[in-house]
Amino acid sequence: MLLLFIALPVANVTFRVFAIEEFNDGYRFKNIVKQLIYSFATATMIILEQHRLAVHRTHLTEATNPYNPEFQ
Repeated sequence: MLLLFIALPVANVTFRVFAIEEFNDGYRFKNIVKQLIYSFATATMIILEQHRLAVHRTHLTEATNPYNPEFQ
């Protein structure tokens, strides 16, 4: 899927000749998309890490209670 929707269209446009006006707009657009992708990837990793930590703490809290014979 990645190859079909991202890599091939990018490779197809890589060696095209653009007018200078289109190049400037395209370069700005590329930078905006790049920043959005970086932000999305960072936010996604933070969310996954926080979820993992919450699940770990939940399991730890369930195991460490006064009614658990192994804990006593």
